[in-house]
Amino acid sequence: MSLENWSLVVIVSILAGLDRTAIASTTLCRPLVCAALLGFMLDIFTPALQLGIMLELLWLMRLPVGASVAPDDTQAALSAVVLIKLFLDEMPQHNWELVIFVALLVVVLAEAGKCFDVWARHINEHLFMRAQHYVELGRCGFLAHIHYCGMLVFAASSLLSLGFTVAVSGALLSSGIGYVDDIALMFPVRGPLIMLCFPVVGVAATLAVLRIRHSVVLFVSGFAVTLTFLEML
Repeated sequence: MSLENWSLVVIVSILAGLDRTAIASTTLCRPLVCAALLGFMLDIFTPALQLGIMLELLWLMRLPVGASVAPDDTQAALSAVVLIKLFLDEMPQHNWELVIFVALLVVVLAEAGKCFDVWARHINEHLFMRAQHYVELGRCGFLAHIHYCGMLVFAASSLLSLGFTVAVSGALLSSGIGYVDDIALMFPVRGPLIMLCFPVVGVAATLAVLRIRHSVVLFVSGFAVTLTFLEML
């Protein structure tokens, strides 16, 4: 990847990470949105969209409730797109398998993103206490500075999560490239059909946690419309 591509990755990672804190609520933090956007920028839109579709439903299942910290599926999706870009040329005959392997790796490593998120929240709590202290002293001019510091902390958390996931997953993929043919034979279903496994798992997991009246009908209808739209593309 070129320096320009890495710059795009950093920019999207920071913007998506800040959106995950509801700083603008643009839905950029959703795996389907951020993965497709970064894939378009890196000229691998199709596999990136496939990854986004697979990870989106798992993201919906793991939405946080209250003050709980959810796995960082946003940076996991972006990391998956970066890994696809890095390894796609080395595995031209195993595109489907590569997408599956990458998805499995980043879903597991998304749990590590919680550590960076918790770290950022702890620092943000200290910044909030400092802001209260300045308000009590009547020195409100420092509030904007503290606000920007909080943004930088969450941006750093996003980049750390992305870097960790790419580094660990990249090392595992590099060491396992020579065994791709043998690993691919382990799949009972091969080719495009294997991609259906992830949406089916995501749908099942999402339906299991729906508690709103008629939500099942609405969810199934929306999912069917989305699949129909993708088939038309």
